[in-house]
Amino acid sequence: MDEQTWYSIKAKYPIGTFVRGKVIQHQPYGVFLDIGEPGVKGLIRIVDFVDVGEMREDMYPPIGAIVGGIICDNSNRENAQINLSTKPSLIHDFLMNLRKQDEIDPTYLQDM
Repeated sequence: MDEQTWYSIKAKYPIGTFVRGKVIQHQPYGVFLDIGEPGVKGLIRIVDFVDVGEMREDMYPPIGAIVGGIICDNSNRENAQINLSTKPSLIHDFLMNLRKQDEIDPTYLQDM
């Protein structure tokens, strides 16, 4: 993938963004997702599934399953790959940040 296209992808999918994709491949080191971006794959490495305990290949979501994760790295231009994490702690932090944003009442801000 050329550099300009990759920078566009990185801009569209910044670190910390929640992304959903379909599991398309299992590997001993993780699962690949189709995130709906032509030529770009999402990867959830085996170490990025759980905070504590051990994740094993037999625990992977099945091929075809829809999985969501937080983008934790988008620097692999050579493989056109975005790394995701499904660690509960990261998902929790992401959801809490969304909740804080939703708690601001826009009509309250208009009155200021």
